[in-house]
Amino acid sequence: MEAGGRNSRKIGASPLVFALCDVYNSGNRKKRQRDRWKIEDERGLTMNRTCVAIYLPTDEKENYHGKPLILQNVMFCPVLTWCTRAWAARGVQRFFLVGECSEAILSCFPEGADIRQGTEADWRAHAKELMDEGWRIEESKEPVMPLGNLMISFHSMTELNQLQVACHDSVITQLQSRGVRVMDPNTAYIDPRVEVGEGTIILPNTILRGETVIGRDCEILVLDCPTRGVDIGVKAAMYQLIYQMKKAGKTIIMISEELPELLGMSDRLLILKDGVASGEFSRSEDLDENTIIEVMI
Repeated sequence: MEAGGRNSRKIGASPLVFALCDVYNSGNRKKRQRDRWKIEDERGLTMNRTCVAIYLPTDEKENYHGKPLILQNVMFCPVLTWCTRAWAARGVQRFFLVGECSEAILSCFPEGADIRQGTEADWRAHAKELMDEGWRIEESKEPVMPLGNLMISFHSMTELNQLQVACHDSVITQLQSRGVRVMDPNTAYIDPRVEVGEGTIILPNTILRGETVIGRDCEILVLDCPTRGVDIGVKAAMYQLIYQMKKAGKTIIMISEELPELLGMSDRLLILKDGVASGEFSRSEDLDENTIIEVMI
């Protein structure tokens, strides 16, 4: 059996994220990867190729809340997805699933991945053929979690929970190494499937999940209560950053419940009441909170 991963992708951003980038699509990258595999197949370049066999769970006792350990979520993402992404990034060209697989299992693999499935006997026969052709063979017989260049094994939800902090830190570190600025790493929770372009700024209390893609050079930025829950120092830094983006020619739409913030940051202020614009003001020294409140009531 051969199968691919999910075909759908979501494009968007959390309300508490603003990106100095436009939306891009990683489809071209995936297509180049599939084309490279095809070219290598045509040329017979099988040396140094790797196939990983994944032994699927068979014991219902290994399930937690109806799901096996390899499908439990860490940072909103199934463990198996963490693994397949790490293997693919390392250059693994083929996966063999040993045992009965489901759509939930298949959805954890990168789109276009070369996936085979069968019994352990099928795998042994296939592995022999691959080794004769010069392939490298790896086997994953127990749940593992990638951390850096290591695959850490675990056997319970307790052990998996102990890995979550390290997983969170690894995602933040990877983003920062790609030129992404994370203003408060301790309050940012980002799914490892999220692709963030260089130059993006992640605000405090940001949550990004799913296959979200954020790219480069956005011209319109929507900030929904961007300073809620942050301390005075971080708030001042954010105001300065917003001002710099304005000077760079960006259009910024700020949604806020704090009138002093709106008065201090806005060139134009629009009040919405019951879904209808009930008032509009331009920046002025005479404009104060009382004037705005009269229109809001």
